Amino acid sequence: VLDSSCSAQCVCRSGYGGESCGITLATFESARLLRHLLVESYETLIASENPTEDTVVSWLEGLAGVAAQPQYLSETSKELLVALCSRVLETAGGLGLSYEDVQSVEKVLSLTLFGGVSSSMDAALDLLDKYGQYVMSDLHVGQNPTVIVTSQYRLSVFSSDGESFADLTLSLGRSGLEVAIGSRS
Repeated sequence: VLDSSCSAQCVCRSGYGGESCGITLATFESARLLRHLLVESYETLIASENPTEDTVVSWLEGLAGVAAQPQYLSETSKELLVALCSRVLETAGGLGLSYEDVQSVEKVLSLTLFGGVSSSMDAALDLLDKYGQYVMSDLHVGQNPTVIVTSQYRLSVFSSDGESFADLTLSLGRSGLEVAIGSRS
């Protein structure tokens, strides 16, 4: 009960898979392949379409939509998803979009930051750092801090007075139980 790293998982009977063991393995693998093809299609779209503010926002929203069903994403799909988000974030910076316009990145970060293999985790941490830098570049000296809290991470960005110094802090989010008993994550 007090272990915040514990997560309930179904143990599927032979021949079944998915988050709740409700589909056959063949259907599960078919859905996983289809989801990967969708991520690859976004890669082709991003490479071929001329980036504008509207297209960049729609790319990120589309990638976040793909991330909405993480049980159908392989580690390869997650890594590609993170790489695409990173690329789109760079494009968004070149177009001068505000961090509010690119908040869809947070859904992809929540999906991949924890629970993946080390290579996807490293890529997600790089994306988190890039997103933090993006948020930081959108702040002005003296502006109230921007704090982004999800169940997976907390990102706090502020710019202090003086020489436009900015700081980026990352800490794990707290579970509902940790919040209720007032403990640290």
